[in-house]
Amino acid sequence: MHRTEVTLTNLRRVARYNALRSKLLAATHYFNGNLLASLGLLDDIRWLFARGGMGQFLETRDHTYHDLTLEFLSTLYVQVTRGP
Repeated sequence: MHRTEVTLTNLRRVARYNALRSKLLAATHYFNGNLLASLGLLDDIRWLFARGGMGQFLETRDHTYHDLTLEFLSTLYVQVTRGP
């Protein structure tokens, strides 16, 4: 498996990355817009990714990159400001 260089410097994020690294990561090729719409989550996901400057990521049709996915999840922080 090809490894990428992890660029995390924040110790908390490095610890989160290492904890996630021991988990199984199932590769999903791309998000399923129809499924998200049926769950009522599509608009929220689009908003979240656009807000994080990653709107184009939803249209990407590439395989999952293990280390980059872990790095992203290690730095992801979502603060819920309102409920359903």
